[in-house]
Amino acid sequence: MIRSFFGRQATGPLRVMFVTTSMPVGGMETLLVELIRRLDRQRFAPELCCLKYLDVLGEELAREIPVHTGILRSKYDLRVLYRLPLLMRRRRIDAVVTVGTGGDKMFWGRLAAFAAGVPVICSALHSTGLPDRVERLNRLLSPITDAFIGVAHAHGRYLAEHEGCPAEKVRVIPNGVDVARFRPQAGEKTGYGQSGELRTGATAGLPGSAHASEASLSGRQPGATAGLPGSARPSDTLGPAELRASLGLPEGCPVVGIVAALRPEKNHELFLEVARRVYEQRNDVRFLIVGNGRRRGELESLAARLLPPEVVRFLGSRPDVPELLSLFDVFLLTSHMEANPVSILEAMACGKPVVAPRVGSIPESIDDGRTGLLFNPGDARAATDLVLGLLANRARRVEIGAAARQWVVRYGSVESMVAGYENLIVELFARKRSAATDRPIEPRPTIFRPDEAPAADRQGLPGGVGQPASADAEAGASSNV
Repeated sequence: MIRSFFGRQATGPLRVMFVTTSMPVGGMETLLVELIRRLDRQRFAPELCCLKYLDVLGEELAREIPVHTGILRSKYDLRVLYRLPLLMRRRRIDAVVTVGTGGDKMFWGRLAAFAAGVPVICSALHSTGLPDRVERLNRLLSPITDAFIGVAHAHGRYLAEHEGCPAEKVRVIPNGVDVARFRPQAGEKTGYGQSGELRTGATAGLPGSAHASEASLSGRQPGATAGLPGSARPSDTLGPAELRASLGLPEGCPVVGIVAALRPEKNHELFLEVARRVYEQRNDVRFLIVGNGRRRGELESLAARLLPPEVVRFLGSRPDVPELLSLFDVFLLTSHMEANPVSILEAMACGKPVVAPRVGSIPESIDDGRTGLLFNPGDARAATDLVLGLLANRARRVEIGAAARQWVVRYGSVESMVAGYENLIVELFARKRSAATDRPIEPRPTIFRPDEAPAADRQGLPGGVGQPASADAEAGASSNV
C-alpha cells in the first residue's frame, strides 16, 4: 500500500519522530540522545514522543528539540489512537521510528503512523529475548513496517529467526559510541599518550596499527564533538586522584567495575559472586557498580552478605562515566543476554580490557584474546580466572585495551551509526515518494542485511561518517497532548 504524500513539504528537512515510552538513563536511551543530537539538521528535523512521561533524558532533550508526552495515559487507553495520529498529522511527520523491542511504543507508534499516513515507518529494536519480546500483536503490524533495525549482525539474524520480523525488512545498524568523549584519560598508564592518541608501537602486531591514526580511522579529528551537549568534559569534573578519593578507593588499589542498569537480564548477582571470589584471593581489589534501577535495594543487600561494605560501591546513574571508566583496571559484564551493549563499547573506547559473557552479539565486538576476553554465560569460575589473570598482568591489560579502542574507533563510532540511520530514512522516503509519484530515484546506499555478517577480520562492517548537527538547531519545545 502506498501512503499518501498529500500536503507534505516538497523541500526542507525530513521531519522524523522517534517514539518510545519514556527516557530514563540507559544504554538504548543514551544512544537515542546521541542519534537525535547528531542528525544532520539540513536534512532532518527530529522530534521525540514519549508516550507516558519524559524521565531524565527526555527532560534534557526537551531543551533542544520538540518533545511530546502524555499521549498514553494508561495501559488500555485506546484514545491514544486518536491523539497520536493527530499529533503526527499536525507536525507533518515524514518518518516514524519506534525505539525499543515490543510493547506499547512499538505497537501504538506504528499503528498511529499508518493511520496518520506517515510515509516511512521503522522499528529500532535494542534487545534480545526476555524480558523484551516482539509480541503477537506487534508481529501483526509487520506489513505496515518498512524496516526493522537490528543493532548487530547476530541481532539482525535473531530478529528474523525468532522475533517474527520478515528477513527482507531487517536492516542492521551497529551501535556506536563517541570515541572523542570515551577515550583514555590523561595520566592513565595505558598504551596511549596524555592526549589519548595511540602511541607508536603500542599495538605492535595489530592489523593496521602502524599505518593509521585514530583521527583517520574515525573520520574526524579528536574533540570534533565540541558544541554537542554532553560531549565536553564538565568543568566541575574531578581529576582521577580526586575522583578516587571521593569514592573511598585506597591509593593504588585495583578496580573492577560494571556499567549497567540494575535489571534482571544484567545479572549483577554473577558480578557480585565473581567479586566475592576475586576478593578471596586479592583483598586489595575494589568493585564499582555504575547504574540504577528498582533492584538496587536487593542487590545492595546481597553485596552486604557477600563482601565487606568498603569493598563494593553502588554509584547509581552518573554523568561522568568516561571519568569513572578511567579508574577501572578491568570492565566485567555478566549479563544473561545482550544485543549489542553500549557499555562494553564505551569501556573499549576508553582502552579498558573487557571480560564479558559469550552471548548475543558480544563476540562481534570482542575478538576473544585480542580485543577482550569471553566466558560462557553464568560461569563464575571462568570469569573469576579471567579477571584475576588480567589484574596480575598490566602489560596484558594495556595490550588488550589498546586493541579494543582501535577496534571501536574503526568499527564502532557514533558517526557510523548516525550515517546508517540517515541513509536508511532517506532511502525509504525516496522509494515511497518514487512509488507515489511514479518518478524514478537515484540509487542510495543501503544498510547491511543480517545475512551479511562481517568476516573474522571485521572487514565489511558498515562505515561512513554522518554530518554534524547544525549549531542553530531548532530550539526545544515540549508538548502534552
